[in-house]
Amino acid sequence: MSRTDLPNFFASGLNPFERKLQTRWLTELTSGFIVSCDASGLAWRSWAETDLITQSIPWLSHSIVEGMTGLKQLREEFREFNRRLASAGTEDLTLVVMLDYARTLGATPKSLRADRQAFQRWFGPDALADRYRRIYGESERRIVFHLDRLSTFVIRLLQQTPEAEACRKQWQALGLEALIEPILKHDGDPRVVAGAFRCLSRAIQTLPTTLGEIAVRPQTLQYVYRSAQHAAQDVWIQSEALGLLKVISPASFDEVVQKRFENPGNGDDLFTRARAVTLLENNMGDRDRRRALLIQAAGDPSAFVRQAVCAALCRNPSDATLESWINLTLKDPVPQVRAAGLVAGLDLIRSKQGMNELRITLVEILGNEKDAFVLRTACWCCEQAVSLLAEANHLNSEWIDRLSAALTEVQLQNARTQARRWAARAREWIWVESTPERRQIKQNLQAEIPGIRRGTTRRLKNRALVQIDEAELGRVLAVVCRDDFGCDVEVTRRARFVTRGHVFGFRLWRLIHELRTPAPEKRQAFRHTIGRLFYGSVRAPSQVLSELARTNVPGEPLHIAEEGTGRPYLPLPDELISVLFRRRSKPVRLYTPEGVTRILPPAGFDRLKAFVRLSLRFKHYADLRNWREHFQRDPGGYLEELRKLGFEIDIIPHADGNGVPQEVDSRTAQFFSIFLAAISLPAWTGEFFDYFVSIYENSLGDLALFLAAISFAFCGLHFRANSQFRIFRKRIPLSVGGWGTRGKSGTERLKAGIFNAMGCAVVSKTTGCEAMFLYAPVFGELREMFLFRPYDKATIWEQCDVVRSAAQLRTDVFLWECMGLTPSYVEILQKRWMQDELATITNAYPDHEDLQGPAGVNIPDVISSFIPRHSKVISTEEQMSPILAEASRNAGTEYRQLGWLEAGLLPPEILSRFPYDEHPYNIALVVAMCEELAIERDVALKEMADRVVPDLGVLRTSPVCEIQGRRLQFTNGMSANERLGFLGNWSRTGFDRQDFKVDPGVWITTVVNNRADRIPRSRIFASVLVNDAQADRHFLIGGNLEGLMGYVEEEWQVRALEFQLWPPGTARSIETALRALSKAADELRIPVEPDLIQARLRAMLSAVEVDDESRTRLSDLHEQPAELKRQLPGQNETVDAIVRSLESDLVYRREYQELVKVIRDSGETEGEALEQRFRNLLKVWFLRKFVVIEDYYATGEEVVNTVSQATPPGFLNRVMGIQNIKGTGLDFVYRWEAWRACHAACEKLLSENDAAAASGLEDLATFQGFGLLSEARVRQVVQQTRRRSMTADTAVMARLQMVEDNLERALTNIRVRLNKEGGTSRANGWFARIVSLTEELLDSVDAIRRRRKADRIQADLVTERISRERAALELLKLNKRQKGGWLKTG
Repeated sequence: MSRTDLPNFFASGLNPFERKLQTRWLTELTSGFIVSCDASGLAWRSWAETDLITQSIPWLSHSIVEGMTGLKQLREEFREFNRRLASAGTEDLTLVVMLDYARTLGATPKSLRADRQAFQRWFGPDALADRYRRIYGESERRIVFHLDRLSTFVIRLLQQTPEAEACRKQWQALGLEALIEPILKHDGDPRVVAGAFRCLSRAIQTLPTTLGEIAVRPQTLQYVYRSAQHAAQDVWIQSEALGLLKVISPASFDEVVQKRFENPGNGDDLFTRARAVTLLENNMGDRDRRRALLIQAAGDPSAFVRQAVCAALCRNPSDATLESWINLTLKDPVPQVRAAGLVAGLDLIRSKQGMNELRITLVEILGNEKDAFVLRTACWCCEQAVSLLAEANHLNSEWIDRLSAALTEVQLQNARTQARRWAARAREWIWVESTPERRQIKQNLQAEIPGIRRGTTRRLKNRALVQIDEAELGRVLAVVCRDDFGCDVEVTRRARFVTRGHVFGFRLWRLIHELRTPAPEKRQAFRHTIGRLFYGSVRAPSQVLSELARTNVPGEPLHIAEEGTGRPYLPLPDELISVLFRRRSKPVRLYTPEGVTRILPPAGFDRLKAFVRLSLRFKHYADLRNWREHFQRDPGGYLEELRKLGFEIDIIPHADGNGVPQEVDSRTAQFFSIFLAAISLPAWTGEFFDYFVSIYENSLGDLALFLAAISFAFCGLHFRANSQFRIFRKRIPLSVGGWGTRGKSGTERLKAGIFNAMGCAVVSKTTGCEAMFLYAPVFGELREMFLFRPYDKATIWEQCDVVRSAAQLRTDVFLWECMGLTPSYVEILQKRWMQDELATITNAYPDHEDLQGPAGVNIPDVISSFIPRHSKVISTEEQMSPILAEASRNAGTEYRQLGWLEAGLLPPEILSRFPYDEHPYNIALVVAMCEELAIERDVALKEMADRVVPDLGVLRTSPVCEIQGRRLQFTNGMSANERLGFLGNWSRTGFDRQDFKVDPGVWITTVVNNRADRIPRSRIFASVLVNDAQADRHFLIGGNLEGLMGYVEEEWQVRALEFQLWPPGTARSIETALRALSKAADELRIPVEPDLIQARLRAMLSAVEVDDESRTRLSDLHEQPAELKRQLPGQNETVDAIVRSLESDLVYRREYQELVKVIRDSGETEGEALEQRFRNLLKVWFLRKFVVIEDYYATGEEVVNTVSQATPPGFLNRVMGIQNIKGTGLDFVYRWEAWRACHAACEKLLSENDAAAASGLEDLATFQGFGLLSEARVRQVVQQTRRRSMTADTAVMARLQMVEDNLERALTNIRVRLNKEGGTSRANGWFARIVSLTEELLDSVDAIRRRRKADRIQADLVTERISRERAALELLKLNKRQKGGWLKTG
């Protein structure tokens, strides 16, 4: 082995991603080893691997010892520096001390001169402390890496010594225990100690079994024993100690594990117990004893641990473990554990034990399970189990019949439509797998179809596929295509032609639609006259590829949430147009899990009429197809309208394995009314200068020369920038990019937390609510800093700046969120510049349709341009995954898709560890990335939750605050700026389940932050407000609010048609009309019942100081607001607000009663007029909910005050911010973030722990974000603290007084603005305008200063002449300054 082979030798055992992450340490290790060998005079010829191992082990051991000694020296030098610094009395002496220490840390004379100059800026002791921490962290990281390499080579050496006695002597000669023992007591980063445990454990596991228990001394064994059960230790130290204990003393391991199961701890202890379960599973040893421990662990209070137990039980089956597994799978109170039990049960098939128990359990789950996720998992497990059994030739009729019968019961009887669809899919899968012939057909199709390019047609080559029955082909093809592109098959006598995916071409209806709906925000340079073209008489539609949110292109497959599909069994309007151009003699058949939909076109001249009607009223038919369960119209209206055009459409049920037709489930049948069951300058430069400054006549030659020079300069600058970029990119070992419609910023932050936990130097660029980059040195703390953008405008060139900084910071991994929206920009960022080794895509929901649309299917086409070449991509996109998968294949990139199962298995206790409501899909995506990096799942889940730095726009709910007699609670959902994201947030936070009759004292409110430059988004959220967000008030802030209200009224006109006093299919009676009116009032959260109005009044009376008896008596006056006002104590704003709110409720009731009277008086005669009056009233009710805050520059405090004033006193107002976060909404969110920090400080101040209370007091005393939200709580906490005995300390009393003074000062300023006092006089108004105008004139000059200062901060951050904390603060100031108002504030 030559010197050039050394890097591969030292990297042995590392996967490609690990190797890239360790590039710095591998390079350093290789060069250090070579220098050592050269210094010792060793000859390099062609060393054998054994010789290299023999030489590298002592060298690594020596370097580890030197590293530990170096750590001790670094600590002593830092203590001496702090001692000298404390005694330095002047600024000059401080500088001398700092420069001396900088020299100690390795600064060169040139660097010291730069340090001296930086002292005038911000170079201080904090920057030197950062240098020390970086060097110390790098030293610790080097030791951990050397320990890992040492264990690898020790293992290889021991493996080459098979004899026990020789192995024992070899082990003693290595002296590994003596090397590791002092490291186990290291008091620095716990990852060093965990690495030492891991090194020793891995090495000992290689020893023969007889030597394992005598491999270490008793003292070491005792230390390991204590570490394994010491709950105060770091979790991973405990886990590694357990792993080592399992090897050196199995009996002690069993004892410790039993104690931990008997006395489970809180907090992070669940990870240690879960690791113990895994260790039990991997080394059963005394199998009966270990199985007993697993059965004991099945009663663990942690769902995460019980999930691990499920897997361990199924991999070690016995009668007792199977009984425990069945109990967990059927009876565990946590759905995620039951689902994990089902997934784990598949191992029973692989081990060929417990297969009957698995089948019985699956059948029982299908028959009795109520949780949707567990039921879906059971359907999926049925498919997997049958496939595994078929592969092993163990599939029998009992499995097929029992599972098929259970799935049929779910499909026909389950209350959830989604469950019916899952069961139908699973049943069809089993039908295909049930015979060898069908399995062969499926394999043949799977071999041919992926080779057909999307949108093209190809003849099937396999003759066997030509000869099979058309119905059987269609049914098997439906299973093959269900998670891929759909296929159309044209059947002829001699061949079968398959068209894979939809073909797009000109459609008359699309041209008409675009002419009818002109808009400036449509995507440019894109054909807006195309629709879907269908070919073939046999069609197998995809079960995915449907839009999760409706776009402006009608007729696209729309994902129906309650069904979980895009209803592939209902033909699309485009499909019907294609049918019109086929012969009537042969119907078109759509094969889906629900049955076979048969379509016959009209005959004769009726075809032309149908074509014209469909083209002119295309959107109408598309809307009819997208019927939802809450619509009042008949679900069969779509097909009924088509039958009027002459189409014949029905559905034919599938036959079971015996050829007996099955029943079509009622949720499908409802749609079918008829169905069957420096260089020298040349001389011309002077002329060039003259041309540039001259205002007189110039020749065409001068003009050409000038343009050529400008072009050359432009191209030269860009060529230089691109060249430099490639150089800096090569210096970054690993780049991991991320994109997607939603969740990309949060995912990048989770990734940053993971790499930080691995000890890597990481830079992560995110462009969420604010452009940020996160930076952590090796073994350092992850810190967030603003990414400076001139005028807050993004360009792709900022990627160059960040990559340059990352390279200069010696980053191990660079994470970035794609900021491009158009394919050309994304192509540059990914394929030309970054060329990621690993990439993630969260999803491809419709958004930015003006750049990526217009239809939902166009979004993944744009996002697929982010896929790097010859790399690996992981995605949680489910609906559009076929498009991403095909693009990956074309790029030579491996594609991995995950989704509902991986995300759904995350138990609530894991999700609750995150400091905000992180989406499970994002967590599952990062866990999958960690698997590629060989990071264990439990490590990934814990570390990303502990180390993530949340974005401002993450979904989280603030503590409830009391303000002006009301209670407000804010949920930040402003980052979800499309419908699906909003619906997810609305559901996850329980807003959709807030019943105003059950909780009459709870209000639901939205704060809609509109952006004038996001017209498509405004339209989407207008629809959301009308159709999805049932709320009591909608507060509109931001820009173009008039336009937004216009969109709202347009959407209301559409929805109003759904409200009917006499819906189709109901009896035309007074009772029917009254029920419809009452239901509409409930949907709009309108209080019309006397009991409800009284309950709401009782809730409001909690805001005034009256006893329960008086509250009951006053609530009886719910129909007498004047009398109520007279009897209420203390006539103040709260009393006035209570009376106003009651009067508002009574207005609703009066209007309701008036319409009830009209309905009763008119009987059933005034149908259309009464319907119109009904809709008019609903419109009045709905539009009253909107409060428009016209001032675009309204502060967060002004918005808070408006929301508070509109809230009835005594109510809890649950507020969700939606649509956008920038602009007006940003300060509103900052006010809630300030309240969160204030609330946390108050809680600390009230703590019984004196240290925590002192910390809370200091936080409050220095707090700068007091406002309306914090007023009541801070006053209350200050009073409580004053009453405590500990406050006899005058220093504490002084700090409390400071808190009150700061609070009063802040509130005074806020009230001045709210009341428009003290700053709105004519003089001050003119002065403010003059200042504003002057600032606009001077801002271009200030922008240059801001840019230069930002560059200086970035340069000093790289050279460590500014601390990371100071850099973050300075960049924050710059970011605030460029948002305006800098001249006024100075």
